[in-house]
Amino acid sequence: MSVKVKIDQEACIACGICYDTCPEVYESDEDGNSRLVEEHRGDEETVGEVPDDLKDCAEEGMEQCPVDAIEVG
Repeated sequence: MSVKVKIDQEACIACGICYDTCPEVYESDEDGNSRLVEEHRGDEETVGEVPDDLKDCAEEGMEQCPVDAIEVG
């Protein structure tokens, strides 16, 4: 099973908390905004799926985001 993850780059403030919290799922793009690590991306670098064993990590990154730019589920 897997869990959908979506990052709203319009809302993202490039603070780095999500990729510091969960580097297995999130990383910085060239502007510092969050995107999904390549292996978890779908057609876009901000939308994809992570395996169940990374769900807690992905959710922690979402919960730490100060601008609610990440959706997991």
